[in-house]
Amino acid sequence: MGKAGGGKRAKRGGGGAAPRASVKVGSKTRLSRFGKISRKGETGINSAFLTRSAILRRLQLTLKDFRRLCILKGIYPRDPPKALSRGKDKVYYAVKDVARVAHEPLLREFRQFKTLMTKVRRSANRAEVGDARRRYETAPRYTLHHLVKERYPKFGDALADLDDALSLCSLLATLPATGRASRDRTETCGALLSAWANYVARERALTAAFVSVRGVYCRAVVEGVDVTWLVPHAFAQQIPRDVDLRVMATFAEFYECLLKSAPRSRRPERGGLSRTRGAGAERPEASEERARAPRPRGEDDRFVPRTGPRTSGESTERKRRASRVLE
Repeated sequence: MGKAGGGKRAKRGGGGAAPRASVKVGSKTRLSRFGKISRKGETGINSAFLTRSAILRRLQLTLKDFRRLCILKGIYPRDPPKALSRGKDKVYYAVKDVARVAHEPLLREFRQFKTLMTKVRRSANRAEVGDARRRYETAPRYTLHHLVKERYPKFGDALADLDDALSLCSLLATLPATGRASRDRTETCGALLSAWANYVARERALTAAFVSVRGVYCRAVVEGVDVTWLVPHAFAQQIPRDVDLRVMATFAEFYECLLKSAPRSRRPERGGLSRTRGAGAERPEASEERARAPRPRGEDDRFVPRTGPRTSGESTERKRRASRVLE
C-alpha cells in the first residue's frame, strides 16, 4: 500500500511539465493576432447607414444646408433592408452618399456665405446700412456646372431627366413674383421655356400634345429620347401655404443650370440643341462667313424684313417699290 501510494505521488510530482511564464504582448502584436475589437454599430448592416442627426453632427451643417446639398447632388434617404438598432422612426442615409457630400466643394461656399451673413446682420444691427450693403454685394458666387457634369456624364442622361426640369420651369414661369419665386427666377424660367419651344419648332420634334385639366402635355423626340413635359394653363396662380417654395427654388436652381449647360455641351458652335451634322452639311464657319459677305441688291431685297430703324429715304423707296409691284 505504501509503495503504491508513494509511486503515485512520485508520478504526480515528476511526470508533469513545468508551467510557462506569462509574457506581455504589445498592442501591435495583439492586433495582428486577434484583430481589431469591433464596437457596437461598426460592423454589419449598422455600418452601412447613418442617421440624419449623426450626419449633421459629423459635417457640422444645418438642416437647411444639408437639404440643399442633397437636392443638388441627387441624394435621397434610404430604407435599410433590416431593422437597425437605432430605431425605425429615423431618417437614414447611405455612408457612401455621406462621403460624397463631405467632399463637395460647395460646403466651403456655404460656410463662407454663413460667415458673411453673420457680419451683415451685425452691421445692420449697428445701423451701418452702407457697410451691410457692401458686404452683401460682395458675397461669394458659386456655379453648379460641375454637379451637372457629375450627375449627367452623357448627353442622353441629361435628356432622360429633362421632363422634371421643363415641367418645373413651366410652373415657375406662371407663378406671381413674390417671396421665393422672385422676378428674376420667373423671367429666367420663361426665357428657358421659350428657347426650348423654339428649338422644338425648328427641329419639328413635337410628336404629341394633349390638353387636360392640369395643363397641356407635350411630347418631343430629341436624339431618340422621348421628352414629356406639362405646360400649365395661363391662369392667375395662387401659391398655397402648405407648399415649401424653398425646396422648389433649390430644384429650380439646379434645373436652370441643367437647361443652360445642355445646349453648350452638345453643340457649342450653334448655341443650341441640334441634331448631329451630316457629312454633306455646311460647316458653321462657312455659313457665318457667307452671312458677313456683302450681297448685291436685287429685286428680291424688297421682301427681306429690316431689323433696324428705317430712315425717311428708305421709307420712300419702300413705298415706291410697293406701288411698282401693285402696278
